Amino acid sequence: MVLKVIHHGHDKFKSECFNPIRNRSHWNKPSGGLWTSPIASTDGWLNWCEDNHFSTGDNSKSFVLELNNPKIFTINSPYIDDKYLVEGDKPILDFMKYLNYEMIVDEGYDVIHLTTSALYDGASIMSPFYGWDCETILILNLNII
Repeated sequence: MVLKVIHHGHDKFKSECFNPIRNRSHWNKPSGGLWTSPIASTDGWLNWCEDNHFSTGDNSKSFVLELNNPKIFTINSPYIDDKYLVEGDKPILDFMKYLNYEMIVDEGYDVIHLTTSALYDGASIMSPFYGWDCETILILNLNII
């Protein structure tokens, strides 16, 4: 299976800019990886930016990647098995849970696919995916590119 994805904001992929995935304390997004959307998505990054009058740079620049047979960690719901969550460690945020990205990498997954259903089906500020604004393919493994 080939998974076609698009990254906006740059005109080409540079492998030297790819950093390994690392969990960040009190943050629902990891450092590292490559943020993309499925090429055929109607809820991808570019659509979200246009619908919300939002810009982080030059979205006219983009590149497409074809990922061959990636092992996909698919998230279809804001409710996820606690096995994949870590708890906050600051007193004011100790009720929050965050995705354990490093564990997902250790289990051999190449990408995380956050579907539109996961964003909108009962999502709230308490969701581990709050702030993931659009359907996303987060590339975890440089070797899949």
